[in-house]
Amino acid sequence: MSLLANGWAQRGIEVSLVTIGSTSSDVYDLNPAITRIGLNLLGRSENPVSAVLNNLRRIRRLRAAMRELRPDVLVSFMTSTNTLSVIAASPFKLPVVVSERVWPEAVRVGRAWEYLRRYAYRRATVVVAQTGRTAEWLRERMPGATVEVIANPVDVESSQSPDAAAQKVLASCAGRNLVLAAGRLMEQKGFDLLLRAFAPLARRRDDWRLAVFGEGPEWNALHQLARALGISDRVIFPGFSRTLRVVMRRAQLFVLSSRYEGIPNVLVEAMASGAPCISFDCPTGPADLILPERNGLLVPAEDVMGLTSAMDRLMRDEELRRRLAGAAAESVSAFSMENILTHWDVLFARTVKAAEADKSRGVGLKSVERRA
Repeated sequence: MSLLANGWAQRGIEVSLVTIGSTSSDVYDLNPAITRIGLNLLGRSENPVSAVLNNLRRIRRLRAAMRELRPDVLVSFMTSTNTLSVIAASPFKLPVVVSERVWPEAVRVGRAWEYLRRYAYRRATVVVAQTGRTAEWLRERMPGATVEVIANPVDVESSQSPDAAAQKVLASCAGRNLVLAAGRLMEQKGFDLLLRAFAPLARRRDDWRLAVFGEGPEWNALHQLARALGISDRVIFPGFSRTLRVVMRRAQLFVLSSRYEGIPNVLVEAMASGAPCISFDCPTGPADLILPERNGLLVPAEDVMGLTSAMDRLMRDEELRRRLAGAAAESVSAFSMENILTHWDVLFARTVKAAEADKSRGVGLKSVERRA
């Protein structure tokens, strides 16, 4: 969302970025022209009654923000926020574009949210999926919804200077080969599988190190697993980095070990940065990006032994790494900021035009020129 918001702002669109949570945990830089609003309404509900009341409060606050900002288009990410946004926008006859960001089949939202999602997605102007497989799932499960596919953009900044986390890895791996992985430290990302796959290689390839960037709830469990596997001296957990792409350009190997994804930004970025890539063929995304043996390697989902074998193969074959890396950088050009923003521009133009046609028939949406 930060990439898209910055891209739209650079194109002269007036952008407001609103989140259900607060702004205190923001880690990505935003264009100063962007209006940033945090509603500070996150938190778990203790029982069904409090859940209903909390969500009504979120709807009221979202509605107040819409009334104040008077956007031409509302774009929402993630299932529960999408649902609340459609409901909140209903009095304004506002074009609402919602987007699923992971493989929906893997995330159980509960019976109540599933019902509300079907209700909301049929009433959204457009539902954006990141991959064709997710789009098919949505069309099957959300009859009546208008579904389109727009992938994530990639923005590879060549002039970045490494931050502290990146510097730590670059210093620790000086003169050694580096296996890189990155993402939130949670079960979805499968870093436990990656540690198990790396362990037998660590014992016989002393010149290789593994760096796992990220923060999250599995931090302690992953450290404990590394110790149990006897590889804690070969694995680095540097935390979150704003300059991960500096390390991607240095890495001899990038691995995506996720159990499921939407379309994995970090894999697109690694490929664009020229890193040789291996990925589990998880739902969804990697198979849309990697052509096996041409621009990377795919391993059956959650196949730890298969991942060990694929990593070992690339560790032994520098020429194969070089060939895959060169093809990877070329193959993800379609995910450039320019291309992806153009897809969104076309979608915005169509939805705003339809809204203006409704207004001319008396449906009513006050248009502000080029505001999103």
